[in-house]
Amino acid sequence: MVLAAVIAAVAVTASAADRRIAFKRPAGWTNTPHIHAYANDVPLPGCDNQEMTAVPGKADWYWFTIYNAPERHNVMFNNGGWARGQTGPMYLDSQGDRALSASDGDVISVADEGVWAAIDDIPAPQPAATSKIRFHRPDDWNGVPRLIAYKEKNIERTATNRVIYEVFVRNFSPEGTLKGVERQVSRLKELGVDIVWLMPIYTMGEKGKWGTYSSPYAVRDYKAVSPEYGSAEDLRSLVNAIHAAGMEVWLDWVANHTALDHAWVSQHREYYRTSGGNIVNPHGWNDVYQLDYSNNGLRTAMIDALQYWVREFDIDGYRCDYADGVPRDFWRQARAEVNKIKPVGWLAESGGDGDNAKLVSEDGIFDYNYAWGFRDKLAEFAGHGDVNTLKRLCSALFYDNAYNGKSRMVYLSNHDVVQDKGGTEDRTMGARLAPLTVLQFTVYGMPLIYNGQEIKYSSGPIVLAEKTPIDWNSGDANMTSLIRSLTTLKHSEPALRTAGERGDLINYDVTHSSVYVYERRLNGESVVVMLNFSGSTAEFNVNGNLPSAPYLDVFSGTSRNLASADTFSLPPYGYAVYVK
Repeated sequence: MVLAAVIAAVAVTASAADRRIAFKRPAGWTNTPHIHAYANDVPLPGCDNQEMTAVPGKADWYWFTIYNAPERHNVMFNNGGWARGQTGPMYLDSQGDRALSASDGDVISVADEGVWAAIDDIPAPQPAATSKIRFHRPDDWNGVPRLIAYKEKNIERTATNRVIYEVFVRNFSPEGTLKGVERQVSRLKELGVDIVWLMPIYTMGEKGKWGTYSSPYAVRDYKAVSPEYGSAEDLRSLVNAIHAAGMEVWLDWVANHTALDHAWVSQHREYYRTSGGNIVNPHGWNDVYQLDYSNNGLRTAMIDALQYWVREFDIDGYRCDYADGVPRDFWRQARAEVNKIKPVGWLAESGGDGDNAKLVSEDGIFDYNYAWGFRDKLAEFAGHGDVNTLKRLCSALFYDNAYNGKSRMVYLSNHDVVQDKGGTEDRTMGARLAPLTVLQFTVYGMPLIYNGQEIKYSSGPIVLAEKTPIDWNSGDANMTSLIRSLTTLKHSEPALRTAGERGDLINYDVTHSSVYVYERRLNGESVVVMLNFSGSTAEFNVNGNLPSAPYLDVFSGTSRNLASADTFSLPPYGYAVYVK
């Protein structure tokens, strides 16, 4: 589309007009003439080697309409294609419609009124629907370039195909502020993000901190922006920028505990759980105190704080920290009260296994929770590589009846993983990271991208109480391209949707022990994913009835009928995603 715009700008002048060209096929030509019209050595739009239309009632005459023809241009004709010979170019000026013929390879103008008499009452022929694409092969290319063209599906962002991005404000930019996040909003939009989840941005506690900085999960004031991150106006500006980009803002809410120096400790000691007269530190977390939701005053104060950010800053959702630690009936109460202001999204930090699944499945308190156990099993798979185990794991996730009509957040990394489980995803997933990333975005659920994951930012453990800014200049462009392609797939392929549009997951048996092939289906839509988890090229066959239709691998550009294909090949740790 950009090329067409450039051509038009060069070729069309202020005096452009539609012009009909008639051409008499020379006696030695046996094919339908093609026309090539150009100005300043640039083809006119829709006029690059286009087939002409026979003039009704006039033997050997053909015609073509040049739309928006410039005042001065050239035309030449060929015998059904460049390989069959062509005329020399003829210069045309602004004399209007022309009837032309050829003599010894040169085009000449003829005055054949009979031609125009025969066609004056015939609607002008439309230019061919096909477009001509020109490509200059780079100097370091040796082979003949291939063109792969397919119909691009519409990009639709819905509640069933979201992509969420977690931002640790302190480490997201060199300055570690909300303004530093705002400067990258357009990049997040281009990456394909739907929801920007900000880790806690509230004033943090100083008492009991265990690092150079305070943990953002030790909240000292639920209704104030941390001065470390900026001001309330900085947050409002960020929210406006994210909304202008068509994305949502979800805040991280810490309802289980507060910082040791929160005002409630001295003013409302009854809000806290005590043991032997002392306020409890939950799970040995020595920088926070445990709240007690048997106190109705606490419930009222916490709901008021949740409403504040929706009412005053127009935020769109909450990720709720350690949601299992807070009574389920409080979350039901809070959701009902907050949604009176504006319906917002709710994500529970909950493993979601067993009884905890009820946070999402029972009464719909939360819209999503974590596929926590799934992530941990993926990390184990990254070590042992047993594809049969992976197939069972994916089927169990996909067909968990506790989540009918609901969804879960699927992830490879987040702030807890980076801090507590060995570092960034390249450290925890190792050489199998790329195919696991493809799986994360295509198997089920709402995929999470965490703070630099899209550039394969590499680090050992990063603790919440220190400042370790991402080096955005050290990124892996291949990973960025991969994730951008996967978010596009997520938004354009209905078969990859989740929740109430979950569809089906079909696992295929293959002849290679390190290859996983599966298909996502929904209402006639289909995506087939092939993943190689070995460090060697995998040649394999698929047992079973792959779809009998043309599919395109969006990464290699290879188009094939999957059902009739004999053998597939994937490079080491490679992948293919076939779409209709």
